[in-house]
Amino acid sequence: MLVINGLLAFVLIYCVTSTKALEKCGPKDMCACMEVPDASGRILMDCEARHGIGLEDICNSISLIYTNVTDLNAGRNNFGNLNSKLIDGCCNLTKLDLHFNQISHLNDNAFGSFTHLKILDLSDNVLPLYVSAQFNASDLPETLEELVLTGNPLPGGNATTPFCYPDLRALSNLKRLSIDGIQMDFGPQYSLMNISSLSLATRGLRGNCTLREIFNTTFDTLTSLKELNLSSCQLQNVHAHAFSKLTHLESLDLSYNRRLGFSSMKNVTHSLQYTNIKHLNYSSVYSTFGPGTILLKRDVCYLRNTTLKTISMNGNRLELLETNSILLFPEYITEINFADNRFTFGLYLLQIGCANSVVYVDASNQNKMHLPYLFLSQPQIPSDMGRDSSSDCPFMSDEYLNKTAHTIKDCVFYSPNDTFPVLNFIIPKYVRTINFRDSNMHYDITFSVRANGGNELEYLDFSGNALHLLTGSIRPLPKLKHVYLSRCFCSLIGPDFLVPTIETLQLDHNYLGAMLATEQGLEAFDGLVNLKVLNLSTNGINKLLPDIFQYQESIEVLDLSFNNIEHLDIHVTQLKNLRKLMLQHNSIHSLSNDIMQVLEDNSQRSGVPFLIDLRNNSITYSCSNREFLQWIYKYRNNIYRFIELKFVNDNGDSVSVQTFLNEIKSFPKTCADYTVELVFGAVGVAVSCCVILGTLMYKRRWKIRYLLYLVKKRYFGYQRIEDEDDPINEHYKYDAFISYSDDDGLFIRNKVIPKLEANQLSLCVHQRDFLPGVPIADNVLAAIQTSRRTVVILSNSFLKKKWCIYEFNMARMESIFKRDENGCIALVLLEHVEPTSMPLELVDWLEQHSYIPYTEDADGQTLFWDNLVTAIQNS
Repeated sequence: MLVINGLLAFVLIYCVTSTKALEKCGPKDMCACMEVPDASGRILMDCEARHGIGLEDICNSISLIYTNVTDLNAGRNNFGNLNSKLIDGCCNLTKLDLHFNQISHLNDNAFGSFTHLKILDLSDNVLPLYVSAQFNASDLPETLEELVLTGNPLPGGNATTPFCYPDLRALSNLKRLSIDGIQMDFGPQYSLMNISSLSLATRGLRGNCTLREIFNTTFDTLTSLKELNLSSCQLQNVHAHAFSKLTHLESLDLSYNRRLGFSSMKNVTHSLQYTNIKHLNYSSVYSTFGPGTILLKRDVCYLRNTTLKTISMNGNRLELLETNSILLFPEYITEINFADNRFTFGLYLLQIGCANSVVYVDASNQNKMHLPYLFLSQPQIPSDMGRDSSSDCPFMSDEYLNKTAHTIKDCVFYSPNDTFPVLNFIIPKYVRTINFRDSNMHYDITFSVRANGGNELEYLDFSGNALHLLTGSIRPLPKLKHVYLSRCFCSLIGPDFLVPTIETLQLDHNYLGAMLATEQGLEAFDGLVNLKVLNLSTNGINKLLPDIFQYQESIEVLDLSFNNIEHLDIHVTQLKNLRKLMLQHNSIHSLSNDIMQVLEDNSQRSGVPFLIDLRNNSITYSCSNREFLQWIYKYRNNIYRFIELKFVNDNGDSVSVQTFLNEIKSFPKTCADYTVELVFGAVGVAVSCCVILGTLMYKRRWKIRYLLYLVKKRYFGYQRIEDEDDPINEHYKYDAFISYSDDDGLFIRNKVIPKLEANQLSLCVHQRDFLPGVPIADNVLAAIQTSRRTVVILSNSFLKKKWCIYEFNMARMESIFKRDENGCIALVLLEHVEPTSMPLELVDWLEQHSYIPYTEDADGQTLFWDNLVTAIQNS
């Protein structure tokens, strides 16, 4: 099914993109023409809703100028009734669309000159189709193969007026008919026709079809039907032999009949066993809102006796399949569509292997939340969950079902008294596609699922579920190629979960970043030797192990976008097929030479240009990154949306792409060192002098800074007049200057200041006592010189603050040059500090002086505060 859909999409894209548009055409150039590129020269003319031109004008332009026009769309122009004079110029058309034109009747012989017309659309007009005296199909071209009459008014008015489906016997070549359904049988005249496709469906969820009940005689005369579309017909009931005489019927669509429910399904399936049915669409026959329902054995019992290949039951709020009901599915059914239901766990899940011929399974969008406004457009019908499950169907007996189960490998029949020691999930042997995306499944797959030997599964989609852990295993799956596990909240994948045959692996929008930075990431990807496409975007990845992709030689597309990668330090030399690298929305500044070289080599070897996406990164714009910048310029055509790149210079300022393009060619000159030859000789001498001078100054840096401050104070600062009668120790303003890190402020405010000031000690605290407007360095020196002691509160945070280290060294210089042998420093060790993290000056001081360690012990604290007060007072 996926392959078919892909081909249809390709054909559609091809038609849209390859159809050659011509200049405006038609009368007054008000229409548009397109030439079909199939070498036939056919032209399609579109004159829909071109008010201001007449149908006669359009047809005249076709007959005189655009003679190759075969298809004309002239809908929505309100042309009114038709006659031969108006449309004679269009007589060579093969397709004519006149929908929504207020046509109420056709004049005699209006289409008399039409000898090639095969498709005619008269929908959404006001033709009296259902009154035999007022509509004559003989006025239509006998060559018609397809006729669309949907949307014309239904019978009404006087109840005595006879009405019926129009008599179309004159259209002997008609194969496809679209018309609104009315509660009438198709008359005997239709038995003389060979209509193979009949659509009574309305457009959208509402329309004109009012076929509320299908009787055994409704379609009796349409024995040639192969396709029957009864979608959105307001059906409420289907009789047991409604389709029994349609022996050629292959496709039946009963979707969007919300009142139909499952009560009539047994009658539908009963009558289908007499047909050649291949496709049954029983979707959306139950209310989207309200209680759920169950698919009973009686509903599908007669399907066992049909040739059905495809069944669709989407959007029916199904919660369960009755146990053993899967055994009643047709023996050669290949496609099952059960999307948009609300399935819960049941024994039927353990019997999926019984549908051994199934190739395609779609059970996506389970438990989907629907928009509330749909509630108003749907009939509110009671739940049929409790309907009678009995039936006279001969295939429902336990004996028959048990016998059937024994003919299918790995299929189990469950009787009411069975117990279940283990849950044994089995994947059907021939299934190729399983789609279970966005189904609100919350499981950690830590268990094993067994597949039939030689399993054909190729495509597995479990995206949009909540699968946090994928540590179980699903074996054997020798042909599995495409695995989609996007948006699954997954944080861990086990080493046995992913199988070696996988070629496409979508893991975007998960939480695998932490796993991929560990050995678990290596184990999860080790076996994926055939991997070609890997999507790891939006996974919170900060770091990848260098060997994370060591076995992925076949990888062609690697998506690491929307992560937090700054350095992409992975080994890539083995990635000999990598041609597309997606790195947008990361923090990458540069790429390694290996990555650049691999992309170049792979492109040259394969002949296919590589593609890289670097948007929303901060690429370093400086000489140090010159090689990468020049590579970007060289391969700018290989960079996705190159114009959106972001460059950042050494100052942190953004550089535009245009600036980059203007300056990149001058980078070699800008970054070249032309002074080397001139200064090389002088460098040696200068370096030697600088080293010697620098070494001396570094060793005495604190002494120099201290002496500079004294000189500054002596010649430029305030000079205090000393009182000769006062002893030298009496001129200090404070007893102690407290030197500490702001991170330890709570300890200072709550303990140090209260304890010391309680002992009548005067303290200088920088947050409280430094003079505003004075440089910090001056405040520090003044505090040290006007205090008896400098109390250093040493902690790990203290070592990280430059002003704390400055305060210690200035106090050390004060002790050396201006104080007696006791110095002026009292050091408190607040917490354990590794010597390796201390500056050499502090290590040297601790080796030669005593310090006071702080303790939380109650008795020890008493001794600590006594020692600290004594150290300050005895200075």
